[in-house]
Amino acid sequence: MSEQVAERIRRLVRQQGPITFADYMDEALYGPGGFYERPAVGTDAHFVTSPHVHPVFAELLGRAIVDLHDRLGEPRPLRLSEVGAGDGTLARQLIEHLRDLDVEYTAVERSPGARRALDAIEGIRVAEWLDGSSQLIVANELMDNLPFRRLRGTASGTKEVLIALDGERIDGRDAVRLRHEQRLPATRPRRGAPHRPGLLTAVRAPAKLLHADLRLPLRRLRGQIRATRSRRAEGDLPPL
Repeated sequence: MSEQVAERIRRLVRQQGPITFADYMDEALYGPGGFYERPAVGTDAHFVTSPHVHPVFAELLGRAIVDLHDRLGEPRPLRLSEVGAGDGTLARQLIEHLRDLDVEYTAVERSPGARRALDAIEGIRVAEWLDGSSQLIVANELMDNLPFRRLRGTASGTKEVLIALDGERIDGRDAVRLRHEQRLPATRPRRGAPHRPGLLTAVRAPAKLLHADLRLPLRRLRGQIRATRSRRAEGDLPPL
């Protein structure tokens, strides 16, 4: 974590008191001077994803999009948004595979440096946030980069882990150790099971972070995925 980010977090805690782990993570990743201020993905950056490893990833994804386009009745245009577009590697490859379709391609990226790189790609629109209109959404390795809140089970109930200051020290290493806790009376653990004392869990609301209108569609999508997995397990569908 850069000193610029650390000082901003210190200032935030002094002004507001202890902050959520999600707020801490958001500042560290996406705030000025944060990890994603410059493109972090790419062969010359911190890590790569499947589109960088082999072009077959985009080819197969492109085929799936063409098939879905046909099943949707061949909409014109097909509004396609890639959320977390990074350095644009997947966008460049997909545009080539979708060249026979009437596609409006939007690359959504919070990183200012990544948006500058994406602006150089011909044929796409670049946006900082996803809008709530009807569209096909593509997201490759996105969810693990979204901020999340941390909950811990205690003998007196589930509590939220908050980030505070210990003097002037606060960084990624100390983030979990330097914590305050507050009771969450309305917290309902997943699947109805109580948080066992000592159990530390992560809770994120990705739809809310992207756009509130996506919450219901994402719930429906999760239900469809569960139903598909169930049918495949019972032998009603061919293997993937």
